[in-house]
Parts: sequence; structure tokens; C-alpha cells
Amino acid sequence: MDHHFSQSLSVFGRYAYAPSENRSRGEGHSLNTITTNDFDVQTLTLGFTDIIQPRITNDFRFNWSISQGSSSISLDALGGAVPLSAEGVIPAPFSLQNAAFGFDIFSGQNTFLELGRNSHNVQRQLNFVDNLGMQIGGHLIKVGIDFRRLNPTLGPSLYVQEPLFADVASALSAAPLETVVDSKVTVNSHYLNYSLWGQDSWKATSRLTVTYGLRWDYNPAPTGRGSNGLGAVAVRNETNLAALTLAPAGAPLYEASKNNVAPRFGFAYQVRNAAGAEAILRGGFGVFYDLGSGPTGDAFAFFPFQAENIFSNFPLTPSEAAPPTITSNPPFSAPITAFPNSMKLPYTYQESLSFEQSLGRNQSLSLSYVGAIGKQLLRTTILTPPAVPSDFAQLNLVDNSGISNYNALQVQFHRRVAQGLDILASYTLAHSLDNGSSDVSSLSTIPGAFINPHTDYGPSDFDIRHTISAGVDYEFRGCRERKPLCGVVRGWGMDTVVTARSAPPVNVTAFEDLGFGFYGVRPDVVPGTALYAKGLDIPGGRAINGGAFSAPAGVQGDLGRNSLRGFPLSQVDLSIKRNFKLKDSVGLEARVESFNLLNHPNFAPQSGELGVIAGGQIIPQTGFGVSQSMLNQYLTRGSFGSGFSPLYQVGGPRSLQLALKLVF
Repeated sequence: MDHHFSQSLSVFGRYAYAPSENRSRGEGHSLNTITTNDFDVQTLTLGFTDIIQPRITNDFRFNWSISQGSSSISLDALGGAVPLSAEGVIPAPFSLQNAAFGFDIFSGQNTFLELGRNSHNVQRQLNFVDNLGMQIGGHLIKVGIDFRRLNPTLGPSLYVQEPLFADVASALSAAPLETVVDSKVTVNSHYLNYSLWGQDSWKATSRLTVTYGLRWDYNPAPTGRGSNGLGAVAVRNETNLAALTLAPAGAPLYEASKNNVAPRFGFAYQVRNAAGAEAILRGGFGVFYDLGSGPTGDAFAFFPFQAENIFSNFPLTPSEAAPPTITSNPPFSAPITAFPNSMKLPYTYQESLSFEQSLGRNQSLSLSYVGAIGKQLLRTTILTPPAVPSDFAQLNLVDNSGISNYNALQVQFHRRVAQGLDILASYTLAHSLDNGSSDVSSLSTIPGAFINPHTDYGPSDFDIRHTISAGVDYEFRGCRERKPLCGVVRGWGMDTVVTARSAPPVNVTAFEDLGFGFYGVRPDVVPGTALYAKGLDIPGGRAINGGAFSAPAGVQGDLGRNSLRGFPLSQVDLSIKRNFKLKDSVGLEARVESFNLLNHPNFAPQSGELGVIAGGQIIPQTGFGVSQSMLNQYLTRGSFGSGFSPLYQVGGPRSLQLALKLVF
């Protein structure tokens, strides 16, 4: 709905409701496994624009949103399979509606048997944004405020039983590595974000425009309470692990920083304004604060909203299978997430400088530098006894030890549509470095209490040095009615996309018990040994040579993080089309489209899991150093919703499709 009360006051409103459901068979499990995912999203947005005076305008926006997502797994009798009876593994009063069972075998494929509810989560948002703009001479001044409240509800399985087996033989003999029994509760949490900003765009001269401003962000520590009546807990003495203890009930998770002032500056200068030879120089610098709320979700996912028992046998007796009692008293069987007493917001310095030159009336060439330096980034490591007191089963320690650095040279050529030809081509030379490419918990991250986090500084997980992309659209428009064969060539067109990039990094690690848990450590490099092995029988023609590495002499080996590389990508997509004019107002477009036209094989990065270190030797992991799939399959791995179907991902085999479109 849009309504104009007057020439100076207008309002609008929009409501959207978008339910969706996905049911899939298999999904990394046995073929008689059905995974059901439901998503419901509702949003309501209201706003008004008020022209207070010809040079003063106020914009106000309000948003209410609620999104719900649930996931569950069931079994059927496909292929003669006998579905597992829930009553045999899930004790009363729980059922498949609020509990789950998992039977996991580490070796092999499709060795996960699961059923029950995974989760039912809800996210609610209230957001108010107001902007006031004023035109004063050559200055366009804007001031604004942004307030956001998030209320997520975490609804896990209230009961989980999960035996873990090393292989099929141990499963047949009922000899698990361990059997885990979990109790969990629903948790409601609250997040608040406050922002203020002011900005001035000043047209200093007819050729120079300067923009500058300040932004302030404040995000207090989130709060949360479970259906068991307990609230999220804070930890004290996290810098002295021997004296680690819980803070008194009701203490905030951390004291949030309030001095998050971010300056911004930018300019645009018209170097030349001759028609067809225009040239513009642009540049900017700014400080940008992150929300810093990523790892805080773990504070509401574990203790004191979860309790865990671990057994060495399966099946369990009724008393063993009973849900463990959730309590806030030690020992703490569930993981605890800890934050510094005073946690700082992560921030990034961002800078850019570009020069754009017109090459005639329809073409332009731009040359840009883009840089970003991340400071105080959040980094999560995992600690277990004896690194922490024995009352703590596991500590997820969050700190501000993360850093990052990105630099890129970007070149772009653009030809706007002229005589039926449109071209957009770009090249990027980039390098991204960090000591952790994600702020989530990772077993491969050795705690900073035992090794300097800066030793992990190296190429980012997503570091791609060279990227080339080009899109070309052409429609044949040179035909006139009196020319021969005009009816044959009229309406034809071609669209093509060319993509090429250099190889992504591969991080080689081996798991080792460091005395405080298993962690992924990088090995030592054997001097004089080739890092790669080549052969026609190897996927992609190249594998990482396991013989080039040895068990590290210390906690961390001399092989750098992400120092090896996988495989480059190259792909050409092509579409041939023709438009038919049926009537003055009716047309038909026919297309033949090909993805990966040349059927060039694009392989996923090699597996970097070297094996397990025991007795000073590396026990090799099957499949190490060899690509396990094509790139399109690799890009879809992970949790549901992590990527497109392999059919629509880059890096797959050649595929063709036909299309007809009626235009009227």
C-alpha cells in the first residue's frame, strides 16, 4: 500500500508471508532417510516520507519480522528397509516430535542413521530507522538513528541419544567409542543494537564532491533464559585458567564497549569532462564495526541449558538412557562459552581508490584498489581438562585475537549496449590473509593459552589470487527488410559468461591428543620432498604428497596455514536465442543454453586431513591429498541451505537446457 496524504507527506506499508517446505531423500544418509525442513517468514514494513520544508526531508522506517525454521528426520521402508522403532531408543515421555536418536559410524559413507526432531528455531525482529536530511547551500547533511531488537528462540531436541562407532565391525559387536545422552531445553534470548550517525556531502566545486561523517554503534551483551528458569552464565578469570570460575547468577556475559566511533571520508573528482573522454577519480576511507554477536549464540546452546552423560556401552539400560538432570551446580557436563570481562567490538579499516576513464560514448575502463584491515576480530578456541579445571568438561573461549588483511587490484571494462553488443569484463588480483577465517568454534584451532594465535596467520580459507570474469551479450540488429536472407538472421542473439580463477588454499592438519583434547596440528615439512605428486590416475592429475610431512616436533609444525593449493576453475556458459515476432504485441523467445560448454573438469580441493599422530608417527587417513568430488558437489556440502543444488553450482559437468518464453 502506498498513499500520498499531500505533496509533502507519503506513507507506505508492505506485508509478506512466505512459507516453504523441503523434503529430500538421502542427503548424506541412507536412502530410506527422509529429511524435512520447514521455513516460514513474515515481514511487515511501514514508512513515511515527510518533506518538512523544500530543503528538509525526514524518512522513517519500521520493520517487524518473524522467521521460523524446523528440521526433522524420519525413516521409511524403501527397498525393504525396516525402520527403527522410536520406542526402543527414546524413553517416555519424549517422542519423535521433540527428541532425536543418531547411530553414527565414522568410517565409510551413508553410515548415519538418524530420526527425530533436529530443531525448531524462531527469530523475531523489531527495527526502527529514522533519517533527517537537510540541504544547506552546497551541503547535504544527513543524521539518523537505528534501533534493532532481536529475540531468537532456540528450540533443540529436548532429548538426544547417540552411540558413536569406529567402524561397521564395532557396530555389529555393540562396542561403541561412546554413547552420548543429552538433555536440552528451549532458550529465549534478547539482542539490542543502537546506532547513531551524521554525514555531510559537500559539493566543494563543480568537479569535486566530498563526503564525511561519523557513526556510533553500541551493542550490549545479549541476555537469555531457558525454559528451566536458568539464565545464561558468565565466566570469570578466563585469563588465568587455573582459577576459572562462574560469575554470580545474573551477571552479564561481558561488558560491551561503548567507544565505537567510526569516521568515514570519501571524495569524487571529475578530472576531465570532455564528451567521450570523461575521467573520474574516487576514493574513500572508513571504519566499520561488526555486531560481534556471532559466537554469542553458543552461550544459549550449551550450559546451563544442556546436560550430558557419556557411556561406553550400547544399548543402554533404562536408567542409563534416562535424560540427565540439568543443573547449574558443578561438575559442568555441557560446554560453557566464555567471553572477556570487557569484550571489544570487531572493526575493519576499509579504503579504496579508483580511476574511471571513458573510451568513447559507450565504453569505459576503471582501475581500482580496495583494501581492508580487520582488528579485534572474534576468535573461538576449545579447551578441555587439564587445560581448565576438572569441573569444566569443555570451555569455548572467545577473545579478540583475530586479525585479517585484504588487498586487491580490480580492473573492469564496460561497454554499454550499442549496435546490439554489451560487454562487462573484469580482472581481480587479490590476497586475503588472517589467523582465522570464521569466528565459530573449531577443533583445528589450538587454544591461545598454548600457542600464539599469530602463528596461524596465513592465506584466508577463501583466498583467491586471480579472478577473471566476462559477460558478452549480442543481438543481431543490422538486417533490413530489403536485404537477402533477412528473415533468416533477424532476431538471433548470444549471451555468454566466461569465468576463471586460480586455486583456493588447502590446509593440511593431523589430529593429535595434546593432553587437553584432540586438535588439528600442522605437520613438519620433510626437506627435499616434493609437496605434490602427479599422475594420470589421480583426480585432477595432482595430489598432495603425504610423504612430504612428518609429525611435528612441537605443538605446531613448520608448515604454514593454508600454504598448499587446490585446483583452478575455468568455465564457459553459452546461450543462443532467437526472438520471433508473432503479432505487434506478442513475441516468442527460444533459447538453447549450455553450462560448462567445453565440459572442462573442475575438481574440488584435495582433502587436507592427513591422519592421526600417535607415538610420534602419522597414521595416514584414507583419501588424504586427493580430490574427493567435482567442484559443484563440494560447494553444496555442509548444513542444509549452505548452497545451491549441485545442478546449479559452478564447476559441474556440461549440461544443456531448452527454454521458450512467451512475451505479450
